[in-house]
Amino acid sequence: MTNIQTWWDTTLNSIVSLWGTILDFALPIIGALIILYLGWLLGKLSERIIRLASANIAKTDTQIAQSPFGQFLTGMGTSLSLAAILGWVAWAVKWFLYASFFMAAMSVLAFTSVNTFIGSTAAFFPKAAVGALFIFVGVILARFLQSIFQTFLNTFRLPGSEITGGVAYWIVLIFAFFAMLNHFDLSLNTIWDRSIDMLVIAGGIAIGLGFSGKFAELRER
Repeated sequence: MTNIQTWWDTTLNSIVSLWGTILDFALPIIGALIILYLGWLLGKLSERIIRLASANIAKTDTQIAQSPFGQFLTGMGTSLSLAAILGWVAWAVKWFLYASFFMAAMSVLAFTSVNTFIGSTAAFFPKAAVGALFIFVGVILARFLQSIFQTFLNTFRLPGSEITGGVAYWIVLIFAFFAMLNHFDLSLNTIWDRSIDMLVIAGGIAIGLGFSGKFAELRER
């Protein structure tokens, strides 16, 4: 009787221990899946709401296009669309929610390295957005100055309007490019060194592939 009781206790303890192990493994996965589903749902819902709002401002875009500011932008070769801006906002909000809930799910699963990688990557996006803003503003300003110089010289029938406008355009773009490099704490020497490294690596890969192809041809003969 004592042996039977001992076997029963051992079996029961094993079942309880196994069930506890299964729960410890399954519950975080179930919780992570629920968090991912909620993130997907909220991301889609927020995108749908913002896009519905953008669909109702087409009249505002028309008014902006007909305004002096809109005509000025058209003359510069660009335009301003609130609907397009809200479309980008909807996309950004959706993926922000996706990333946030994904990081929460990884925290539940104790995948800290994944969260660290996503956090460091996400921290770069604001800096990249500012760098892109430098180039965008530079292009707008370059087109504006190009138009000013060309209009001024053509008004007084002076030669070289195209060349002068082109020089002004590229000077502003180069200035914006250097401003972007300074924002990223880069220098031309750094870019040149990295370019040389990439060329050397690409050359090594090309030579290696060429030799491997030649060796395969000789082996077939």
